[in-house]
Amino acid sequence: MFPFPEGVNDSTGKVLPALVTALEDWGDDMLTLAISGDVDADKQAVRFGGDPRVVTDANDVTSVTVSNVWGTQRRRRLGVGV
Repeated sequence: MFPFPEGVNDSTGKVLPALVTALEDWGDDMLTLAISGDVDADKQAVRFGGDPRVVTDANDVTSVTVSNVWGTQRRRRLGVGV
């Protein structure tokens, strides 16, 4: 999906609502993705075990949330802190 052009941001650097909606729709589509076999697209591993190490338990992801602020490696997010 990346990189996005600078034009997907408003004048303060926040992600435009149309892109947030599109990313949420994409995430929701990923949760309903049908995969053959014993693997589901909506699983999040929560326990590992065995040798070699494998997933022994998982939770279902039920919703998707997209922020209107880009995640970065900076310590603070836009609009948070001083």
